[in-house]
Amino acid sequence: MGPVSPLTMVCASEFILLDHHPDLSRRPEAKPGLIDTENRRAALTWNVFRTLELIAPAFWLRRFRARLDALTSLEPGGRSLSVRLWAVLPTPTERGHLEPVCVDALIETDTAVYGVMTFAGSDLELRDSTLARPNAILRVIDAVSWYAGARDCYIALITSDWADTPIGSGLFERYRGSRDVLLRRLPHRRDGLMNVRSLGRMTWRDVASIVQDCADSDSLTDLERFAANRTRRWLDSLGIHPAD
Repeated sequence: MGPVSPLTMVCASEFILLDHHPDLSRRPEAKPGLIDTENRRAALTWNVFRTLELIAPAFWLRRFRARLDALTSLEPGGRSLSVRLWAVLPTPTERGHLEPVCVDALIETDTAVYGVMTFAGSDLELRDSTLARPNAILRVIDAVSWYAGARDCYIALITSDWADTPIGSGLFERYRGSRDVLLRRLPHRRDGLMNVRSLGRMTWRDVASIVQDCADSDSLTDLERFAANRTRRWLDSLGIHPAD
């Protein structure tokens, strides 16, 4: 995305839904030099997924799965769904020496768990490459799959633009394209990561399309459409328009 004016940046960091919610206490601190970018990412993550949590899962979750190319098997039409933002998950017991993993958005149903990594004008930070340690994407896949247990597991990467996230997007595509590569990087997972059904990536414009569908749907309630329309207008004010 192009340069953002100071006025727009104020709007971009606004929490328009439940800004008093106790879950905000888990929000990671912004790194020095990245405060505006991190605030924008946090607001996008919070406002979008808190909005979708208010909407019937059968409507929006199928669209979310379609964006992940994960419609080979359909999610049952249950009503139970929860969303946690910046959820802290333990790593598998074989790797208990590593610190817990923070997942930007964790969506749970009775039969599936969706782990979401978000970026906004930023990229994956790689640590010292001389050390044999999993990167952040591998750690999220590992932790969410382990947490899901017998449920299906889906991993999503959302970014403003692929050009903004070349390292993260490249690694994500590599793991999505080869389960063998994924397993070689996570050799302790003797279960073969069998519950990992799909790794998919999308942009915030794709997410805006889902919100737009919710705002326009005659099958949703007035309250659901109102929540979606408010978030749609907020996204539009940031220049994030539906992808189609």
